[in-house]
Amino acid sequence: YENESFELLLEKGTLDAMLSDKVDGIKNCQAIMAECGRVLAIGGYIVLISHLNAHTGDGIDWLNQVVLTGLRSGTKNMRWEIEVHGNDVDESLSESPGPCVYIIQKLKEREEKNITLKDK
Repeated sequence: YENESFELLLEKGTLDAMLSDKVDGIKNCQAIMAECGRVLAIGGYIVLISHLNAHTGDGIDWLNQVVLTGLRSGTKNMRWEIEVHGNDVDESLSESPGPCVYIIQKLKEREEKNITLKDK
């Protein structure tokens, strides 16, 4: 597919399944997310559903190591906004807080003005 050819992508469980490969799972998931970032139009959304909940340590590690690393490798000069929809961790329970829905938007990087400060 051409660059920036989709306005909406749905990822429902593929990354979770690919992570079962202990050798290449992370690398393969990063490649999937890089491709998602490449084909997603500016202003478009990725809706990602995963059992890895960002309200847990493992979930936030996965979000940083797999999702964001992959997106950043597939696109340059873009920024990503992520909404996390899922249950918070209940410390009184030993069970997982359950799955999360991530709504990820691709946006142009803000152009920073170079400001030079001079001492007088």
